[in-house]
Amino acid sequence: MIRRILFCSALIAIMHWQSLAQGGAQYKISGRVVSATSGQPLAGTEVSFGNAEAPQVTLQKLLTGADGEFEFVSLHKGKYWLAGQNSGFRKQMFEEHGGYASAIAVADGKNSSGLVFRLHPDARIVGTLLDDEGEAIPDAMVLLFRADARAGYPQVNVLKTAQSDVEGNYAFTGLEEGRYYLAFSARPWFTSARELMLQGKGQTKRTALLDMAYPITLYPGAFDEESAAPIILTEGEESVANMELMIVPAARVSVHGLGDQSESPTQISLQKKVFNFLFEPMLNGEPDGELSTIRGVPVGRYTLTLSQFSAKGASEIFATIDVTGDTEIDRKAAQPAAIHGRVLNRSTLPQQAFIRLWNAQSGQLLDTLIGPDGDFEFASRSVTPGTYSVFVFGGIYSAIERISASGATVLGQTVLLQGATPVVLKIEVCQKTSTVEGTASSNGKPTPGLMIVLVPDDFEHNLASFRRDQSDSDGTFMLASVLPGHYKIVALEDGWGLEWANLAIAKAQSGPATEITVTPQSRPQTTISVQ
Repeated sequence: MIRRILFCSALIAIMHWQSLAQGGAQYKISGRVVSATSGQPLAGTEVSFGNAEAPQVTLQKLLTGADGEFEFVSLHKGKYWLAGQNSGFRKQMFEEHGGYASAIAVADGKNSSGLVFRLHPDARIVGTLLDDEGEAIPDAMVLLFRADARAGYPQVNVLKTAQSDVEGNYAFTGLEEGRYYLAFSARPWFTSARELMLQGKGQTKRTALLDMAYPITLYPGAFDEESAAPIILTEGEESVANMELMIVPAARVSVHGLGDQSESPTQISLQKKVFNFLFEPMLNGEPDGELSTIRGVPVGRYTLTLSQFSAKGASEIFATIDVTGDTEIDRKAAQPAAIHGRVLNRSTLPQQAFIRLWNAQSGQLLDTLIGPDGDFEFASRSVTPGTYSVFVFGGIYSAIERISASGATVLGQTVLLQGATPVVLKIEVCQKTSTVEGTASSNGKPTPGLMIVLVPDDFEHNLASFRRDQSDSDGTFMLASVLPGHYKIVALEDGWGLEWANLAIAKAQSGPATEITVTPQSRPQTTISVQ
């Protein structure tokens, strides 16, 4: 069981390895690396391994020969991660699936020899970005989104970013097979001269060229998510996605009534949502007394943020605006965040912790950081009514003990948002979680690579209580940070890549499933079979 894989650099921890190799160690890990698509041995593959509890520490590495074989000897009993990489094959763990992998169990009676390590070849997306006159567009931001069900239900999340070069070329390499989307954001070359300053007659004059812009565009030329076309990649495939961006007249967005800017300066910015990512266009407000203007804004729906700075600190207010032409808005139209709150026991979380709201039905997802004092707020005021699961992430799993709210209805670890009503959340993090361990089998034999899912009672309102793992080479698994409560455990043989939450729920409801009651700070053991 190896969760949320973190790959280390190619550093060999010599001292650690020497200490491991002493003291009568007698076990080994051996096998062959092959291509997952052709089955052919992969010569020259770099294979490395380390302790499963220390995924960032490499104990030893080697290169496979012509037969693709590898062998690590003089090992103590325990569990080890195994990784491989080759030209055209990104670094992968043994039996890796969506951020999970199987550790190799080494001990008496456990088979750690003759392993078949299947590496999946890389896919890639490349393309050239041109304007409507066939000229290259350099320095454009290109975002790659991936659509999958790794969270249990379908989501589209940003995966990587790239920048076009001077010839307009961009590339995304080292990709898994799957369903992808592309979004492009750029500025016309002449906008850099928009604020050309001319000296004359003792005054500074500003000359603005025509307000023109490239709207944020999705492949193959769409301006909304529904019209975007997915790029379906198979293993080892290269897909060419050339794009032409059309320049369009742009608008000005002005905010007035900002007050005395010398005492409390206000910064204004615009954000546009694409899937679950907020683009912040490379546009700055131009202050002029109590007025501030953003130029070069393509038409569309935006979240306008006003950040005010004073001796008392910083504050933000927001407004959702539809830009169809030059737009003016009074500061009074902006309001504080519609959803805000506090995590009551903030000190139990790491510094970089965040809150997530997720509507599994609509796919809307919102993230925001938790401040040092536990306060948080969601900037977007365009949250649609619905039921949202609440997550607090300070590590791998969310572990919420209880939620209370004003302006919303709380059911388990979900909140029902009614619309424009301001919502205040109070969240308490559970500090007494447990660990569930066990062995999964298929046809009476312990089986590696199975998806293990812990399904809570009232699962519809407790998505944040689901736990997952992948069985190791000896069939064992460990589910960490489990909240107290009653659960069913299911083992899925072909759940990877599917909407596993629905699949696990169906299995738990339709057939006999292992049930377990978890008490605070316990470590129950169980056995399960593939359903």
